[in-house]
Amino acid sequence: MISNSLYRPAAKIVLGLEGSDECVFVAGSRGRLNLPGGGIDEGETAEEALFKELYQELRATPEQVYGLSEIGATWSNEAFTSSEGLPVRPRWKVFAGRLAVARSDLRFASEITRQRVMTPEAYLALPDASSSVLAKRALFLYQQSLSGAQSYN
Repeated sequence: MISNSLYRPAAKIVLGLEGSDECVFVAGSRGRLNLPGGGIDEGETAEEALFKELYQELRATPEQVYGLSEIGATWSNEAFTSSEGLPVRPRWKVFAGRLAVARSDLRFASEITRQRVMTPEAYLALPDASSSVLAKRALFLYQQSLSGAQSYN
C-alpha cells in the first residue's frame, strides 16, 4: 500500500553470508541489483517488513538471520512511479545481518530476475546503470558501522 506521502518507507538489509565477506544482491522488475528488502506497509514495523520481504525474495526465515542491527537510514530525491501512477521517493531503514545459509543453498523467488553474491566493495565498483545509488549509500553506512565511525544522516 502506497501512502499519500512523498516518501515510500522501506526496510533493506546488507545481508552477509555465513563464513564469507560476500553479501546478497537481488534485482526485480526494474533490473538494477539492489539490497534485499522492500516496502513497509501500514501497520507493519520495519523488522516485520524486512522479514516478509526476505521470505518473499530469498525464502529466508527469521531463524536463518542473525546479528540483525539497524545501521541507519537513507533516502532519495529521485522519484519512481508507483502502481497507482504517483511519484514516490524511497526512504530506507537500513539493517545489517548475516544469513545462516551457504551460498550453494541460496534460493531465490521467481520474481527475482537477477541475483549476485559479491563483496560490498565489488558492488560499489558497479556502474550506476547496474546498481542502486541508495544501495551504495546503505553500503557506506554498513562500512561506517563496521569501523565504528559516527554517522550523520
